[in-house]
Parts: sequence; C-alpha cells; structure tokens
Amino acid sequence: MDERLERDLRSGLAALLDPIEGSHPRWATSPAARRVQGTAARRWPRPALDRRWAAALAALLVVCLVAVAAFFGWRHQQAATTNPTPTPSPTAQATSVPSPAPEQTPTPASPSPMATLRAWTSLDWSASAQLPEAYYVSGVVAWKGRLIVEDHGPDVGGFRFWSSGDGRDWKALPINDPTIFKAARVDGLVAASSGLVAYGEECPDPFCMFDVLGAIWISHDGLAWEKVASTGVEVKRIADGPNGLVAVTNRQGTDGSSEIWTSKTGATWQQLSLDPAQFPVASILGDVRATPSGYLMSGAMGGTAAAWWSKDGRSWQRADVVESDGVAMTAIHAGSDGFLATGETSSGASSTPWWSSDGHAWQPVSMPGPSSYGSLGYGVFDDGSRIIAIGGANRSYRFWTSTDGKSWRELQVSRTIPATALPDWTVRTVGRLDEVVAVVLPDGLVLFGPSGSSSTAGAWLLTAH
Repeated sequence: MDERLERDLRSGLAALLDPIEGSHPRWATSPAARRVQGTAARRWPRPALDRRWAAALAALLVVCLVAVAAFFGWRHQQAATTNPTPTPSPTAQATSVPSPAPEQTPTPASPSPMATLRAWTSLDWSASAQLPEAYYVSGVVAWKGRLIVEDHGPDVGGFRFWSSGDGRDWKALPINDPTIFKAARVDGLVAASSGLVAYGEECPDPFCMFDVLGAIWISHDGLAWEKVASTGVEVKRIADGPNGLVAVTNRQGTDGSSEIWTSKTGATWQQLSLDPAQFPVASILGDVRATPSGYLMSGAMGGTAAAWWSKDGRSWQRADVVESDGVAMTAIHAGSDGFLATGETSSGASSTPWWSSDGHAWQPVSMPGPSSYGSLGYGVFDDGSRIIAIGGANRSYRFWTSTDGKSWRELQVSRTIPATALPDWTVRTVGRLDEVVAVVLPDGLVLFGPSGSSSTAGAWLLTAH
C-alpha cells in the first residue's frame, strides 16, 4: 500500500472513530479519569474530516478490506497493552480512584471546618466486648492508631492500662515498673505530641480520702512510665494545646485552693502565679480545654459558674458568663462551630448548659431530649469537631449531634448485635455522668461503662452512617 495513502487512511479512520473533541464526556479527560485510564488520554491526531476523503475512504474500505482488518487487529493489540478503554472498569475505579475519606476525617487537635465534616444521620450498635478484669474505665484516648483505656480499679494501685486496635479485642499493657503507681490512682489520660500523659493522685490511704497529693506521669510508649510532677493538690484535667500542656488542679473540697501548671513537653512542669484580679481566692477550677487558637477553662467563683480563656495558657482572662441554675461549670466540649459547657447545681444535679461561639462569652442554652432523661442524659462527648449527647436507659438510648453546641439533630439508631448485648444502664447502675465514658471517632463511637450486673467494664462500638 502507498505510504501516503496508508497515512491518510489512518487519519481518516482516527477521525471516524474519534470525530469531535468537544463531544467527549467531561469525565473522560478529567485528571481523575486520567489516573484511572492510564495512558488513554494520549490519542491519535484529529484532523478535520473532508467530505471527499469520506467518499474515497468508503471505496478504499471495500478495496483494502484485508489491509484494514489487519490494521484493526494491530490497533486492538496496541490498545490492550498501552491504552485502557475510555470507560473505566469497576475494578479500576475501586483500586485507582483515591478515597475522599482521609480528607474528611476530623482531628481532635485541629477541628475540621463544617464543609469537610462528614454528616452523620444514624448510628448502629455493631459490636460489644468485655475488658477482662477491668473495673471502671475513667479515661480513653486515641493514640498511634489504637485506643488506650485507663481502668480505675477498686483500690489504690489496682488500675491498669488497656489497648485495642479495633475496640473489640482488648489487652492489658504491661507496665515496666508497677511500683511507679503503687500508692496512686490515675484519673485520666491525655494523648500529647510527646507521648501519653496520665494524671491523678498519690494516696496514703487505700481509698484516696485523706491528704491526697496530685501527680503527673509521662510515657513515650505506654509501657515505661515516669512521674514528672507532684502538684500538691488534685489534678482535675490536662490539655495539650498550641503552646504545650496546661493542667488545672483543685484541692478536695471548696476552699478555692486551685493551681495552674504548664509544660512544653510534659517532662518538666511549672506552677503559674495567678492574677488575683482574674482568680479571686474563692475560684475553683474544674476543666481546661485546648483549641486551635489557645485554651479555655471552666470552674466556679464565689458560688457561681465561671470561665476563663487564654491564647498561650499562661496569661488568663475571665470570660463573661450569664448566670443560670448552675453553680459550677464542670466541663467544656468543642465543636467545629462553637462550644458547649456542662455544669451542676448546688444539689449536684446537672444544670442548664452554656453555649459560646469563642469561649469569651457564655450564655445558657437548652439541650435536646425528653426531660425524663435529664438535661444531659448519660453524658456529652466530642472530638473537637462533633459534639455527641447521649440519653436513655434500659437498653433504649438516644443520640444527638451538633457542631456548635446550640443546634442539635437526633441520630437514628439501629443495631446489628442482639438487644440483650446492649448495655443495661439504669439510674442504679449509672448514678453519675462520669461512669459512662465515650470516645468520638471519625466513623462512630466507642462507649465504655458497667457491663450488666457484673463488676467488670464493657465496650460497645457504634458505627456512624
């Protein structure tokens, strides 16, 4: 076949097979499609098809039928090896298109904007597990791809740490030197940039009732622990924020002997000298919370709820708090669009919560749920972007979600596990909010609490949809 004729034939066939560039679906030439299709974006040249060539090509197709058949066989073999078909197969889509999930995952330390936070519409009770020999879970953190749980234990020195990669299979973490915690009780854990930080009390008596001294421990691997500070008073909470760690302490009772301790890495701690104008003698500190721009703190002052804020954790300013039935602000929860603070009344019952857009000014806000469940039910938990409120009893539980602590949406609840496997929490088994602990994850919740009538703790996984 004449070399020029063969070249013209190929050009005409390419134009017939791929006639108009503008008529291709947009996805076929998008960056994502190119990732799926490999080299399919590289195509033959596309000269305009002249009418005269169309007639000539029709004749040539008849005369050169054998040559054209051989050409198509060669073209098909080349496409199979270098040019995947423009329509991606299901297998190629599943393995080549990157999943958007990592971009949508919220992180506690840096709340995701609402635009990238995956909305939840329902929760499914998907699994339950026992923590063998665990007594009372008082703290849980997500750290290095695993959940780390602190088991309070019935007596001083009787606690242990548990670890799980999936929330179902739990194993006790061996402590290299158990004598570090011999006369201590750990009340909470913090996953800091430098490692795990535990806080609690050192107690001269088995029940931690008299002459309690606060203590802080640190570990880089969860196995080898070191005591790094004795605060003199009970450590209430520790937060890891943009300027390091901040701890708030409060002597047992209501004498206002509160302290603030700071540390860059958790290895060494310094006590702050509090400004009397911001912290009168009657100030009692209850919680500290890190935010992307600083720190928030809650407590009480002169028998009324109080709050403070700081950019660096060292210099603090008192926030404006509108009075309600609460005499103390006990905990602060963060969403991507606002904050919710819970509190208690003079009788110890749950008070009306407070809401704030920035932590500088707080006002009372209503919580969702029937009044028979109480204003807070079993507790409020968050991951820094999403706030979850839980209520219910007798294997019938309700869940609400919010990003600002002000506007709430109830989640639908289903179950994969049998109804008998659900936690049977009642007022008798759960008398206080802190007896049920939860960790909010990007894809659901893990709840911890009493396991039936036994004295052991259980874990329940709820998958979000």
